[in-house]
Amino acid sequence: MNIRQPTSDGLGEGRLIFRVSTAGGAIPLAGARVIVRNRKEENDPDRGNALAVMFSDRNGKTEVLPLPTVPRGESLTPRNGNAAPPFLCYDAEVTLTGYRSVEFVCIPVFDGVTSVQPADMVPLPDTGREDGFGAQGITIIESQNPNL
Repeated sequence: MNIRQPTSDGLGEGRLIFRVSTAGGAIPLAGARVIVRNRKEENDPDRGNALAVMFSDRNGKTEVLPLPTVPRGESLTPRNGNAAPPFLCYDAEVTLTGYRSVEFVCIPVFDGVTSVQPADMVPLPDTGREDGFGAQGITIIESQNPNL
């Protein structure tokens, strides 16, 4: 696992594990490449930088990845009249030959919590023709506010 940690001065730490599988989680997939990226403000020069490149083992799991996040004690402290979210977001891409890539947008990482991110891979069709997903793969937005 290659890790490029951002500076974590004054931040808490959460952990993230990916579980890569197919068939709705029934079959683990080994050798999937997982790239975890920084998710920061639009004008931040570190936005999109790769923090880690990991590979899933024979059980479909990656190593535990420690990541800086909002400290628990500050997670609900109002800033400029708004409460800060109790987490930091990270993006990730999971790829494996023979499967559609899966992109995760804004995976929440909480202080003191080890989260398991499932990545259910969809096999590419044997025909080689498009089947409705398009060439880009699948994008999943993790921490979107619910539309109630």
